[in-house]
Order: sequence, then structure tokens, then C-alpha cells
Amino acid sequence: FIDITDATTTITVNPEVTTTYYVDVTTNGVKCTTSITHTVNPLPEINALPDYVFCDDDSDGDANNGSITLQEDDFNVLRPSILGQNQNVADFTFTYHVSDENAQNGEDAISFPYTTPSKETIALHWENISTEIHRSGGPFTLVPLPDYQGMPSSAVVWMETGPQAARLMALPDDAFEDAIQTRSCGLLGPLKLASQRTLWPIISQIAGRLSAQRLALIAEAAHVVPPIGAQGLNMSLADIQTLRDLAKASPDRLGDTAMLEAYHKARISDLRTRVAGISLLNQASMADPQILRDLRAQGLDALHGVAPVRRALMHLGLGAKT
Repeated sequence: FIDITDATTTITVNPEVTTTYYVDVTTNGVKCTTSITHTVNPLPEINALPDYVFCDDDSDGDANNGSITLQEDDFNVLRPSILGQNQNVADFTFTYHVSDENAQNGEDAISFPYTTPSKETIALHWENISTEIHRSGGPFTLVPLPDYQGMPSSAVVWMETGPQAARLMALPDDAFEDAIQTRSCGLLGPLKLASQRTLWPIISQIAGRLSAQRLALIAEAAHVVPPIGAQGLNMSLADIQTLRDLAKASPDRLGDTAMLEAYHKARISDLRTRVAGISLLNQASMADPQILRDLRAQGLDALHGVAPVRRALMHLGLGAKT
């Protein structure tokens, strides 16, 4: 209770929860009472989302080449995922901005339809993340490398059909750099060749046996697969881990027939399954008919959008056992 006798007195309150304040006014012995409620809305709990990626090039038949026109509904569908299950979308107001600073200050909200800038140079830092962009012809993979001559660099693995690969290989450097810029969707900004291009046939192979007298086959001496999802590397690491575990378990039997047979039995079934699966995935990745392209896009969206499934596939790809 606060007694106010001076009409110029002010009261400052800072409630942390919704609070109702009551005011009594007495004049000539008559008292009137009123109230005012100060509503305090809780801060929203925000879930981090993966990057929302669009890709456009000169061959899709629309008028926007190198840019995308977005509608508000393209972002509104993300609202339930941003808030999670315990918050009602209707309780919040959403605006979208092109910079974190504008979002924090509530300034310059995007108006829709919004067309992204075309051929805009963007500074980007990336580290330890390999990115695959899937399109008809095969995946396009960017693998971060240490800086080269003071500049960020990546290894590029670009899979295409035979005739298209031969055509790209024959391009002069400047035309090839234009093609690789389009194929990468501008993800890392302008790309420049830092080494010679090399053309390799893509095949799937697996050895009939992984061991012989005093011999164990590992990595690409034992299996060859298309470069999808770093599966060749993961399979090779699993080979090495299996041999290491067998050697640590019985160091006195290193390289004997029983140990090498155990290595073969431990790895051969997994390798056959993975080689077959990766070969099938490679064929699906290269599919060109529109219906198969649509199915591929829907499948990738589903795998990326469901976090538990995405994590399970990552563990499976790494060879983790559950």
C-alpha cells in the first residue's frame, strides 16, 4: 500500500509477471476504487533451425537466374518448428530481416514477395563441414581444405554422366569456373581453380576376400564406391578400427590365419551391404526423369527435416552401432 498525497508524485513499477494494481481515490469522504493490470508476456523460447537453402541457375526456365523470389508462406511454414510444441504460433508476431542487426532492432523487415539479390558477393567462413548438393547427373561435393596461398580452399568432387563430364573437362578455365559457380549454387561465393582438373571413372567394387596369408585388405584396396556421404572414408576407418581391435585383443596372434579370418568375417557383410546401398543411392542421385527428381527432392527434404532420422542416418553412415 502506497499513500499518495501529492498529485505530482509518480510510481514506477517493474513487474516480472502479470500483475494487477488497485487504486483507491478518496475525496470528501467518498472512496472510489479502480484497477489496472500490467501484462507481462514471457520471452519466446526459440529453436535453432538448419539453414533454409534455395538454389537457382540459368537452366530452370524461369526469369530469375541466380536469384530466388520468396513468398511469406515460404517462411511461415517454419514457425511451428521455431517455437516447438509448447508454444502457440498465434501468440507471437513474426517478422523477417536480412541481417541479425536489423532483426534485433526490429528494423527494415522484409516485404513479400521478396527477390534475393542476384550475383551478390557474400563473405563466408566454413570449417570441417562437407557439403553435398544433389541434382541430376550426380552429387556435387565441397570438402574444406587448409587455406591455399592465404585463401580459403575446398576440394571439389563433381559427378556427372560421361558425356557431360567430358564436355566440362574440355571447357577453358574461365568457362569451367562459370559452370562450377552455377553448379555450387554460389554457396561459397566465387570459385577459382587452384589446381588442374582430373577426370576419373566412377565405379563400385569389392574384393571377394579381405584376407590372405599374412595379408589384410583395407580401404580402397578392399572396396571402391562412388564419393557420396564420405562413405568410402567411413568404411576405411571401420576397416582399420576392426584390425586394431583384433590386434589389441590378441597381440601374440598378429597376422596369423585365425586373426585375419576374423577380420574378414567381421567386415565383409557390412561392406557388401554398404557397397550395394551406395551404388543404388548413386543411381538415384543421377536420375534425370522429372518424377524421379521430385521423389529425390522430397526424400532429401524428409531426411533433413526430421532430426531423429537425420541423426540416425549420420550414425549409420559413420558405422556406429545402436
